[in-house]
Amino acid sequence: MYLVNDLEATCFEQHGVKDKNEIIEIGIVVCDKGGLPVMQFQSFVKPTINPRLSRFCKKLTGIKQDWVDLADPLDTVLNNFQSLFKSKFTAPLNEVPWTSYGTMDFLCLKNDCERRSLPLPFGHYVDLKKLFAAYSGFRNCGMLDCLKIEGLEIEGDSHRALSDAINASKVAKIFAPRIMAATIEDSPLHLPSVPGQVPVVRPDHTNDC
Repeated sequence: MYLVNDLEATCFEQHGVKDKNEIIEIGIVVCDKGGLPVMQFQSFVKPTINPRLSRFCKKLTGIKQDWVDLADPLDTVLNNFQSLFKSKFTAPLNEVPWTSYGTMDFLCLKNDCERRSLPLPFGHYVDLKKLFAAYSGFRNCGMLDCLKIEGLEIEGDSHRALSDAINASKVAKIFAPRIMAATIEDSPLHLPSVPGQVPVVRPDHTNDC
């Protein structure tokens, strides 16, 4: 099995604002080895560095201030997910590979966990956006564009964690064996990257979306 994750984080429209991009919502779709969803999880998360959401952030995500004010901190949210996962599956969570559409989610989770002295809760990571670029030939495709390219239905609202995770899981299904085989070399922090570990390339598409 593997996980498809999406995070929403604090953000500001103007430059010069000290923002650590703290997680404010997490959405996870657990998929079996064939890419079929078998569990979903969603939770808001209380930010602590910039606890007041900017107007830009609230407009972008639709997340309201009182939703995060009443939310649990990150460590509790991750523990809640771990407990739910353990109640349904036998696989050790820290060995289950995971993916997201673009590395922002990986880096945001890594940084938020490091600030709070928390271990990364999941296994090896692979960037779904990078896999799709190698597969399709489109270099900078947004997730909604790649769903349209593949003829996949778009569900829910953009910039909401569970909706985005559900949509990303539809793309991830194309690469289920590859995600299951993720290794440390797939990490955005691992340099140099290892070539030749992507699915079938379709060279007929060479431009951006």
